[in-house]
Amino acid sequence: MTQRITLLALLVYLLGANSDIAHGQILRDLIERESVGGAIPTGLKWLSSRKNEDGSWTFQPEGDEPAPMNASATQVTGMALLAYLGAGQNHKHGTYKEPVHDGLSFLIRKMKVTEERGDLRGGGDMTAHGVATFALCEAYQQTLDRELKNAAELAIAFIQHTQNESGGWGNWPMGPDDMHVFGWQLLALHSASIADLPVADATTKKMMNYLDGQTASGRYYGRYERGRDAQATAIGLLGRVMLGWDENDILVNEGTDWLADPGPTRHALERNFFTHQIVFHRQGKSWSHWNGKIRDQIISRQDKEEEHRGSWHDADDECGKSLGRVSQTAINLMMLEVYNRHLGVYRATGQR
Repeated sequence: MTQRITLLALLVYLLGANSDIAHGQILRDLIERESVGGAIPTGLKWLSSRKNEDGSWTFQPEGDEPAPMNASATQVTGMALLAYLGAGQNHKHGTYKEPVHDGLSFLIRKMKVTEERGDLRGGGDMTAHGVATFALCEAYQQTLDRELKNAAELAIAFIQHTQNESGGWGNWPMGPDDMHVFGWQLLALHSASIADLPVADATTKKMMNYLDGQTASGRYYGRYERGRDAQATAIGLLGRVMLGWDENDILVNEGTDWLADPGPTRHALERNFFTHQIVFHRQGKSWSHWNGKIRDQIISRQDKEEEHRGSWHDADDECGKSLGRVSQTAINLMMLEVYNRHLGVYRATGQR
């Protein structure tokens, strides 16, 4: 291990980073990738074995577990694609070009286009649309494929069209605001902005107004109204940073410390996912405290049994029954892929 780290350090300097700080960050990322080991390739291999002939991934019940009412193939497919894209695998480059191509083609075929807007809910809700749009924007960002650009723009237009006057989003167009739904629209719009896809200033302004209405202090946020909900706080702080607040703002720091100090929650995957992102943006002591714990928790819980080797499934998770094994696997992989920085969500604000 020591020899490998020494070689990594030499590689950093040969690559010619511009400062000692940059050298240090690149080296830390390389070492973290080493610590993740085979968890990512094993997970991606399992995902590829679960792709359907039409290019989709779907909710797969465990035993007698029923599929949720809003189970959507577009959402599950979007999740799976994000896991590949987070590892730098897209439809132009990489070992998994074929499943990524098939998945993207499935999303484009399933999009319902009306009045220059593209609906990707696929029988699901706005979370499904946000996830699928996020995947299209990330794929376009990595490849600049013009066909993807058209589809991503249509999907982004649908997000903007369905935004409430308050600046938030609900489970269905114009439905009651829900911060958890807001989170996936935020990621899609942030990815679109990084890819230079059009996002109206009025949309982002309303988003900031919505966040103002969900907090009394700027540190903590509520899901449906002002309050102190952990997942809502992670989304709220991430939204502030993505929409222009300084990552070192004192309110962001205090809110992030509140999220990171207890460490990751065992049965709250989505909460951990959004917390992972804001703590990563913050870096510093919060990241050092959080990172090792979440990484070890994820790796230790990866399935070792032959049938599902490389996947994750937690039936006791707060969202486990609605996410299913494919989506849970994808989200865990995305968290491990943070060190690769392929997904736009893991880049510094303004970095392209």
